[in-house]
Amino acid sequence: MDKAIAMQVISWWLFFTIGKWVIEAALRKSPWGTRYQTEASCEACRVACEKDRNKQKSATLRELRQIRVLLIQLALRNGVEVEALEVIIQ
Repeated sequence: MDKAIAMQVISWWLFFTIGKWVIEAALRKSPWGTRYQTEASCEACRVACEKDRNKQKSATLRELRQIRVLLIQLALRNGVEVEALEVIIQ
């Protein structure tokens, strides 16, 4: 009796393991499964692009600030008044 129960447990375990493998393989090749994989990879790409865009934006703003400072220094050396500079910068 114990051997019969053990065989049933093993056979059901094997059946469900193979079933799980078949379902996973089918989902990988189905439009629904590939769509999920594509959406996940697109989301990861979107996040990476957003980070790169933010880095580039901050670098651009930093460079613009440096240019603004250099222009102010240049204008002050050439004798431009501070009030005129404020109007020019805005």
